[in-house]
Order: sequence, then C-alpha cells, then structure tokens
Amino acid sequence: MSTKGRAQIYYPANQLSEVRIAAAGEFIVESTFEPYEGPYVEANGQFIVGSKPRLGDDILKRVEGIGGIKFREPLSTEYFKLTRKEYTNHYAPSSVSVEPSVENYEDGEYMRYFVQKKNELHKIYEIDEDQAKEMNRDNNVGIDSRMYNLINIRWMLTGKDAVQNNITNIQIKDRQYPGFKDYLTTPADYVREVILDIRTYDDGQEISNNLPTAYGIPTITNQACLNCQYRHNNYCSRWIAQIRRNYWCQSWQMSKKPNLFKASNSKEFENLYTNGNEYLLNGQNYIGSYHIHPTKGAMVGAYHVSEPHEYLTKIN
Repeated sequence: MSTKGRAQIYYPANQLSEVRIAAAGEFIVESTFEPYEGPYVEANGQFIVGSKPRLGDDILKRVEGIGGIKFREPLSTEYFKLTRKEYTNHYAPSSVSVEPSVENYEDGEYMRYFVQKKNELHKIYEIDEDQAKEMNRDNNVGIDSRMYNLINIRWMLTGKDAVQNNITNIQIKDRQYPGFKDYLTTPADYVREVILDIRTYDDGQEISNNLPTAYGIPTITNQACLNCQYRHNNYCSRWIAQIRRNYWCQSWQMSKKPNLFKASNSKEFENLYTNGNEYLLNGQNYIGSYHIHPTKGAMVGAYHVSEPHEYLTKIN
C-alpha cells in the first residue's frame, strides 16, 4: 500500500515544530486536494495534519505563493480527482515589476527578466529572478520552458547614455524575440541622471571629466603638462582627454624628449620659475615654469620642446 501523502511511523522530537494553525487558503490535503484549516506541525520538511504526528496522518501542501498556483487551478484539481495524479507541477508566469535596489544603483545597472509565450508572441510578462531560475521542461515546480522563452536584459540605471543603451539592448532582444520592443517601450524606466561636478578653466571652457580631481595649476616647481611624457599636442594619453600645458596632475612624468637648444650656459636659461610680476602671458600676469630661448626669449615651460608653446612678455 502506498504511503504517499501520509505521515511516517516516527519522527524524532528534535524534528518536530510547535503546533501551528493553518489559515483558510494556506494548505490543501495532499491526498485529496481538499482545503485544510486547523492545527498542524512541521516535521522533517513535511506539514502534517494534527498536533502530534501519527502513522498515516495526512500531509499538507502549501497553496500560497507562486508554487501553489497549480493547486488553485480548477483544471489541475479536477485532473487529480479523476486520476489521483497531479496534473502538472508547472505554473503560469506571475507578472512582477522588480524595482532596482540601492546596491543596483551603486552598480549602475541590474538584470531584468521576462518570459514570452512561444505560440503567442504578444504575451510577454516581466517576472522576478526566482521565477527565472525555476523555469524548466521536466515538470518540476516552475514556469514551463517548453511554452515560454526566457528573456533577460541588462538594464542601465545611471549615466548620460543609460537610456540610449537600454534602447539598444531592447532592439537586440527584439531581433531574437520579435515583439519584445512593442512590450518594453519605456527605456527610461528607473534611470536616474547622475549630475557630475562641472569644472572649468578661468576662461569658462569645460574641463574633461576624464581628468582626475588633482588636475589643476601646479604646486610643484617645474612640473606641468608641458614637460610631461603623457602630453601629445595638448592631449593626455594617460587620461584620454584634452589638457592645457600650464596645468598638472599627480600622474606627471618628466618628458623624455631632448631639449632643442644646447647653449654652453643652457642651465642658466632652463628650469626657471616665476612667482609673478616678471612676465605676461597673453596680457595676463604669468606664474609658473619658464625657460629662456637664446633667440626667442622667455617661453612657457621649464624646457624647450618641439611642439609650439607660448612666448612670455617681460614686464618693464
């Protein structure tokens, strides 16, 4: 005689829970599919009718939550009554809108999950991660993967290109699962605009956000972008950004390019620094490194280099 749906002969005391009361709609009797209300205990992973398990007592099954949907469907219940077998362990998708968490916003993105009915492509539902993980084709508890396609999409939450990236990802998924873009039509969902600190030069031109916060007027004598090895015609290969020659950052490295003039007393004319009130640059008081070329006079930068660089005008 089968004991399916019946309690076993003995349960150790340490496996028994305290007596609990089943509310209406919480459980059904596994052997009959009839609803159950009243006392029960949990033992060895089973829910057993009554306050003290005895051999042959009925086992209960939960009917709440996604996993219990099948026990509330008339077709499943009727099939069981006729055949004494469960009709299916699969359940229909439960539509859920999963909002991103604080951690998701810190990451700037999160994963969203959808299912699409294979023979009715317009039927698309957003689901949660638990439903996505339980999808199967083996009549285990979960959504039937023979009937539904699983669609997961990486959803961008922050950044100036977040919405455009979401549009692109939707279009890619639509090529795989036609009709998806007609369902997911709001690429700005949950997207938060990140407001970056805007830094500018004295003339109002914006400083690239690629440059570090330390980028600014040099505080160390004879160190500036002008004589840094990362500078290439006012473009920094270290930070991938446009720069200005009289600025500096902590990644500064001495340029390996040789000086173009070698006067016998060149050391007297290179690697100089002015605290101001000696030279003008474009009509403004100049503070910073400079050198004196034998024929061109005072110029910006500690050393003479091949790229064009500004002349300084001596203050009379």
